[in-house]
Amino acid sequence: MKTASFSARFSLFVVLVAFSFASIELAQALRFKEGQVILDELADYELCQKRDYTGDWCHDALKRWVKSNAGDAFKAGKMTRKAMNHWVAVPFFHQAFEAKQGDCKDSDVKLAVLSALDLPKSQNEDVIAQARKIGIETCFADMKNDLVAKAAVGSSLFENVCKDLDAKGLLQGLKKKKCAELK
Repeated sequence: MKTASFSARFSLFVVLVAFSFASIELAQALRFKEGQVILDELADYELCQKRDYTGDWCHDALKRWVKSNAGDAFKAGKMTRKAMNHWVAVPFFHQAFEAKQGDCKDSDVKLAVLSALDLPKSQNEDVIAQARKIGIETCFADMKNDLVAKAAVGSSLFENVCKDLDAKGLLQGLKKKKCAELK
């Protein structure tokens, strides 16, 4: 009986040691070249995010990856939305939609678009324009309810999309009045 128990424990120990060495090998698989993180495959992004406190090096590596692997833009957007501020994923999603590879029903797209549209206009014009294109032009049928619900008077999201919502007849009362007052 003790032999079986010892044997089982020894087997578990061997598995744990093997897993530890595999993890060390994986952790060392992330490459750096000329002061930049290099992704050898898209999955390396998640490994990178575990090691980079700000995410900037990983994000830069992912942008370079997608530049060379445009078909991965939508996946990159989903990965970025989970690892960084939601709005940071918008350029990847925008690229995917431009290539007809996006999915308007995807919850990560909605979160990223709503987050980007709620940024102040100053210094965020590009990402807001990309989010607006996705949310108002490309995916409006799937995002309409969320956009109307989140467009609270005084919010950046309201200021960024109220003219579009009003043009579609979706604003009433105070929202309509406050939107008309905006430049």
